[in-house]
Amino acid sequence: TDPPPADTTLSTTPSPATVTELPIGEQPAEQITLVDGADPTDPADRTEENLNRAGATDQTSAAPDGTTSPSPLPAETATLPPAGIPAQDRDGPLPTPTDPEAPGGEDTRTQPGPTEIRLILLDRPHLRRADQTVYQGRLSLEIAGYLALHRTGATTTTLISALLPDADPDRARDQIYQAIRRLREAFRRAGAGQILLSDRGGYQLASTLSCDLWDIEKALAAADRATDDDSRVAALRTATGLYTGRLLDGCEWATAHATHLEHRLIDAAADLADLLADTHPTDAAAVLDHALTHHPYTESLYT
Repeated sequence: TDPPPADTTLSTTPSPATVTELPIGEQPAEQITLVDGADPTDPADRTEENLNRAGATDQTSAAPDGTTSPSPLPAETATLPPAGIPAQDRDGPLPTPTDPEAPGGEDTRTQPGPTEIRLILLDRPHLRRADQTVYQGRLSLEIAGYLALHRTGATTTTLISALLPDADPDRARDQIYQAIRRLREAFRRAGAGQILLSDRGGYQLASTLSCDLWDIEKALAAADRATDDDSRVAALRTATGLYTGRLLDGCEWATAHATHLEHRLIDAAADLADLLADTHPTDAAAVLDHALTHHPYTESLYT
């Protein structure tokens, strides 16, 4: 007996969909659009306001057939790492800072213009623009001061150890993140651009920033390299003239740095007065008087 013909009717029952489950650690990354230079990897910048403002920029574009599709993401798009990854855990090396003290090294910084933001670390730390103080946040500026003294950068852990050694670690980490966020915002509001940089190696100040401490160090280095009295006098005048008070005054962690800078400036003032004594005695006296306003108990300045 011949077998019955095969049933050639197509089944209308859909096949179950195949679901591929990504292993842990390979889930699709969340995407956000950077807003006003916000750092997507910094928990301090991952605020509800930034995320809302970023979401408000999403638009759709109409195709010729009338359908719509999401517009391409803008160039400034970043992938968020898992929550809790600090800002320094981002790919990409920090730039090597220009060393103004290196012999023959090129210094890309210039004297501040009338509207340029300037970091002041002598006496009470603050940000200044056009001879006006624009920001005085204490912890934020202590971080800026620490980074100015450590040009190659510092991690969050290092900042906590130096600036908040006695605080609860979790609370201290949050304080550092929030202070960095406020410092970045202060730079942005002043129109300074990307000044506070970060990557896996930590945080770092851009070498294009104008800073009184860096200018003093540059002038002292130039005086050490000078090959004639005129050049040395000019450099020492710059260094001593920029000294307006104790470095990071009131910051206990900066005491050793401040004392070291004081000794260098006292020596610079005494050296400058000696160079001017024979030809410009009035200027020599003025140099010593200026130094004595900051170091009144230094006997070497009275001779």
